[in-house]
Amino acid sequence: MTPRGWADLTPAPATDGAWIRPLLGEFGTAGGLVGATWEAYAVLPDPVVSTERGSAASDDPRTRPLAALREVVAGLDPVGSCRAGLWEGYGGLFGQGAVYLDLHDGGSGPVPRVLSVEVEQAPRLELPHRGYVLFEAVLDDLAPLSAEPLWSMPPDLFWPDSQGWLVGSDTDIVATVVGGGRELVERVLADVPGAEAVEPGDGLDRWDERTLLGDV
Repeated sequence: MTPRGWADLTPAPATDGAWIRPLLGEFGTAGGLVGATWEAYAVLPDPVVSTERGSAASDDPRTRPLAALREVVAGLDPVGSCRAGLWEGYGGLFGQGAVYLDLHDGGSGPVPRVLSVEVEQAPRLELPHRGYVLFEAVLDDLAPLSAEPLWSMPPDLFWPDSQGWLVGSDTDIVATVVGGGRELVERVLADVPGAEAVEPGDGLDRWDERTLLGDV
């Protein structure tokens, strides 16, 4: 399946993600990102932390671990339909507050709107520290989804309709957290290069983007 763009996905009701809210642990921990009640957890670090989030899909370092994760999940059970959540705060998502620079002619202009006015005005999935726009998805959408012409972004939240596992990331970290059953996580640890086991209360400071890039 050819990776789709965010604008190609059908919006989903914010209530589809309401089940996540009561599961969340302390903000800044694995459990605070994907819920603190799963049997097991794994972190998938970005293999190239110097690549900025928001790069072209072919350059996005998380393409590789996410592809391996998709294979693991697909090999266990039929997944069916899923939900993908995108953090509402990315610059230019709704064509506001960001400009692009044309490196060829030195000009600049406003970032084109990625999502429609209808999506912008729709209710958000409001979790304690972030708000998300939700979309209907399939397993292949667990990948950097394009928002041509300027950037692409993987889902910040992703889960199947069965709610049997949850994948999460955050704008401030360069890693992806997986929470789910023990068999799933053990497969992830065995088959996804660089994956590490964590506990729900473990902080994500180690994978903080600013720390790894030397910005603080």
